[in-house]
Amino acid sequence: MKKLIAIILILFLLVPAAVSADSMAGIWAVWLPNSASFGSGNLSMIIVLNENNTYAVMNVIANEGDPNIQTSSGTWEAVTNGINLTPDGSGKANFFEYRDGMIWFANGSMNVGMVKLPDYSAAQMEYVNR
Repeated sequence: MKKLIAIILILFLLVPAAVSADSMAGIWAVWLPNSASFGSGNLSMIIVLNENNTYAVMNVIANEGDPNIQTSSGTWEAVTNGINLTPDGSGKANFFEYRDGMIWFANGSMNVGMVKLPDYSAAQMEYVNR
């Protein structure tokens, strides 16, 4: 009976983490117009959290005539109150807080929330004979 109770307790600890990880997978994005990014150009940030716990990030600062594009990839894991992103070739994880339905990152002296984009639906596909 003690083993059964121990197994049930372990399952209760694992299930919330799995549910959290499943709900985090997807595309998270934010676009800040020039006026909101304090004159550094339009800022876009996109994070793709794949279901296999890999990720890709793209930051674009679109200064007029001179876009600055940065990309990175690595692995991610859901943790309490957020996610950890560990870039390829680095053992150091970067924590992003999850609250209010958004993933938050620091941008200078402020925090910016990214929203999750809607998942794919069949209505997004058209079959065309060519």
